[in-house]
Amino acid sequence: MLEIYLVRHGQTSWNAERRFQGQTDIPLSEKGIKQAKLVKDRLRYLKFDAIYSSDLKRAYETARIISEPHGIEVVSLAGLREINMGVWEGLTWDDIQRDYAEIHKIWIERPTLAKIPNFEGLANAARRAYKTFSEIALRHKDDQRILIVGHGLINATILCQIEGISLDDWSHMHQGNTAINIVEYDGKVFRVVLVNCTRHCEEE
Repeated sequence: MLEIYLVRHGQTSWNAERRFQGQTDIPLSEKGIKQAKLVKDRLRYLKFDAIYSSDLKRAYETARIISEPHGIEVVSLAGLREINMGVWEGLTWDDIQRDYAEIHKIWIERPTLAKIPNFEGLANAARRAYKTFSEIALRHKDDQRILIVGHGLINATILCQIEGISLDDWSHMHQGNTAINIVEYDGKVFRVVLVNCTRHCEEE
């Protein structure tokens, strides 16, 4: 059985400010670096056969920190990037509620129908991420353990697709910063065994 640790990146300044990041390349904040070190310590004694990440700084930096005890080079992949949020990137929730009230309402209620200007589209992003996730899994043997560091929304859509949950309900798979999810793969079927575990950050 292949064991996949799917982790969200540490906090950034835009996370703290409740800004939509999307594919804007924001690095980890000091708190995010601390969180990455905490998850590194939690995973220190596991043996990983490979480590992958999104090519955006916040995910790659998190993966690089986690990789330190393991001596494994991080492989970065554009297919694991966060969803492109179009003109919403850099805006806060308050900005969006004020300037895009109707679209915001749709985003909350039926996000697959949201027509944000220059938006990648939730279904498109989910398809892209799941394809990359599946391709990674197929590279590995069933007795291996791998780590993938991605993003909040993208990781949630991967889990939704495995569990058969509508993408409109992606927020039910909420991901905290450095949340750990565990997925098993038997060569045919993925199975989620842990979701959004952040106990390593409880004392920060």
